[in-house]
Amino acid sequence: MKKQKIFFLTLFCVLQSFVSSFAQTNGWYKAKEIGNKTWVIKEPGFDENMYLIEGRDSSLLIDTGFGMGNLRDFVKKHTSKPLIVVNTHSHPDHTGGNYQFPVVHIGTNDLELAKPLLDRNVTKQIVMQALGSIQIADSLKFPASENPNTTLIPVNDNRLVAM
Repeated sequence: MKKQKIFFLTLFCVLQSFVSSFAQTNGWYKAKEIGNKTWVIKEPGFDENMYLIEGRDSSLLIDTGFGMGNLRDFVKKHTSKPLIVVNTHSHPDHTGGNYQFPVVHIGTNDLELAKPLLDRNVTKQIVMQALGSIQIADSLKFPASENPNTTLIPVNDNRLVAM
C-alpha cells in the first residue's frame, strides 16, 4: 500500500510538471504556418498577431504579445536558429513579452514608452485589467524570465535586418 501511494504521488508530480510545461508553451500560444517557414502566432482572447519568420541564418520574431505565456520556449519549438526580436510599436499587446528575451529592437519613437513594460509585473497589471473577469490558470501566467535585463535597441527608419 505504501509503495502504491509513493508511485501515485510520483506519477502525479511528473504529470503536474508536464502539464505546467505544456501550458506555458503549447497550451497558451497557437501557431499557424502561413508560408514557407513563416508562422502567425496568436494568444487566446486577444486579437493581435505575432509573426515568426525563419531565414537562412537566423529567425525574426515580430512582436511579443502580452507576454502571459512562455513565448520564448514556444518559439524555440519552431526554430533553433538565433532569434532577432522586433516590436512594431510600443503598445502592451505587442511588447508585453519583451522581458523574456535578451535583446529587442523597437522604433526610436516608441523606446521610452516600451521601457516600463520590461517589468513583467507592470505588464501583468495591464493584462489582468484587460482580461477583466476571465480566469486564467496560474500555470499560464507570466513565466519567470531568464533575461532580467532585456536591452531595448532603438531602430531608425530604413534599417535592414539580415537573416
